[in-house]
Amino acid sequence: MGECVLTRRSVVKNEYQKLADIIVSGSAVTQVDISGLNIGKGEEVVLVSEIDNPTGSIPGFRLYANDNYTDTNYWTQALEANGTTITGARNNIASCLFAQANSKTFINVKIKLTNNGYYVLQLDGIINNGLSSMYMANRYTTSTFTLTSITSLRFYSTIANSIGIGSRFILYKVGG
Repeated sequence: MGECVLTRRSVVKNEYQKLADIIVSGSAVTQVDISGLNIGKGEEVVLVSEIDNPTGSIPGFRLYANDNYTDTNYWTQALEANGTTITGARNNIASCLFAQANSKTFINVKIKLTNNGYYVLQLDGIINNGLSSMYMANRYTTSTFTLTSITSLRFYSTIANSIGIGSRFILYKVGG
């Protein structure tokens, strides 16, 4: 997991610098925090994640910046495919996909602080629930507020302890 989503060329040329590599251990958690960041205007990072949901529930995931945990401070546009059904939605939340009960979810998120200071996310996600079809999603999220830099990220689940042991989050700086 991890480097496989990046091209060999970009890894070899050091275009990606690893900023964090977190593996959940001990017990399942509700959130994963990445702190000590300094992502300035115009800079981009990529979060590669593999989440094991050990619960019998369907959690929604959020990705917040700099302790701003108020969903209505974010807008998300979604395009989703499940089997042969394709849907779209616009929601006033910091949405970063969801997971089926007792499933594995893969989420790759491009995170950028625009030159105007807006926090934006572009994600591709796949939920593999072991059935004959997979759920795929593309989402774009933007903040309603501006920042001078991103100093922390919080990956949060709406269901307690649905980020299971072995879940992994790797954050890369683009152009490192």
